Amino acid sequence: MFQNKLLLKFAKVSGFFDILEDILEHIFVNIHSIQKNLQFWQSKAEGSRGQKLYFMIFERGPRAFVDGIVQLIRNCISEGSGIQNLYCSATSHIYDRIKILISLRFALATFLAQV
Repeated sequence: MFQNKLLLKFAKVSGFFDILEDILEHIFVNIHSIQKNLQFWQSKAEGSRGQKLYFMIFERGPRAFVDGIVQLIRNCISEGSGIQNLYCSATSHIYDRIKILISLRFALATFLAQV
């Protein structure tokens, strides 16, 4: 009887540690993924103005390409500073991603430290 209770408690504790191990593994995978994405966006942030404009127009997919061209034309017609506005938009886009990723990384690291 005592041995059965002890085995049952051990099974419960063992199951708990298995679940905890899975959670920690997912957290480490997510932190690694966030770090890789953060490195990508930081490399974009360190790029030249031309590289940022190229990214905004050509590297974000067909819909972003069309939207970027339309925005560029509208800004050129209305304000005459389409390139400057597109550059500001690119910089904002890049730094927004960096801020979000840093925040996520901090939250996961904080959670990990509490476990």
